[in-house]
Amino acid sequence: FKLLFAVQNDSDTSIAFGEYNFSDKEYGLLEIEKKISRGVADRAGVAVTIPEGFTVRDIADRVSKIYNIDKDSFYEAAKNYEGYLFPETYFFQKQVTKEEIIKKMLFEFSKRVGDISKADVVLASIIEGEAKDPHDMQMISGILQERMRIGMPIQVDVARETYKRKGLPEKPINNPSLNAIYSVRNPIITDYLYYITGNDGLMYYAKTYEEHKKNIDKYLR
Repeated sequence: FKLLFAVQNDSDTSIAFGEYNFSDKEYGLLEIEKKISRGVADRAGVAVTIPEGFTVRDIADRVSKIYNIDKDSFYEAAKNYEGYLFPETYFFQKQVTKEEIIKKMLFEFSKRVGDISKADVVLASIIEGEAKDPHDMQMISGILQERMRIGMPIQVDVARETYKRKGLPEKPINNPSLNAIYSVRNPIITDYLYYITGNDGLMYYAKTYEEHKKNIDKYLR
């Protein structure tokens, strides 16, 4: 069937999402291939876009507005999966269950990310909250990993508890993007230990605390 699909569609193996009914008559492989490749669905799916950096509460709020799902019920079912619900545009039937949505998002994370430690997911979620530019993410990853290496608190605004104790938070604080995860795996190593986001939206880095204070005075005040 895969070979037939690829040959008939010039190596394009994408399937149009939807709900297909094959019970009203006998379908051969060619007829099935034509129907699902051309998107002649009996019932089309409804899209939901989960942006990068959304928390489980954000996701619960969004899916409850699109599908017939209670927001609080979704949150209770998904809260232990913070960090592992992959940000993407999904298509589900209107009567989809919360379990089906969660299962799909977890599957997508596993497929796109692969094996990853909990600590790396937590760090990626921190970086997701601290920066949006991929290069800045790698820079911040290098800084935060160096802070941890030398025993310095990471002190990030998106997780205020990091000002009170060393190390990472116990759990991810959002559901990070592939860019954030990539930055954890591929940090840019520099001599910088400090950074700020200026009023102009740009990142400014410093090697010493004195330089850091000058950046604050120059770019934040």
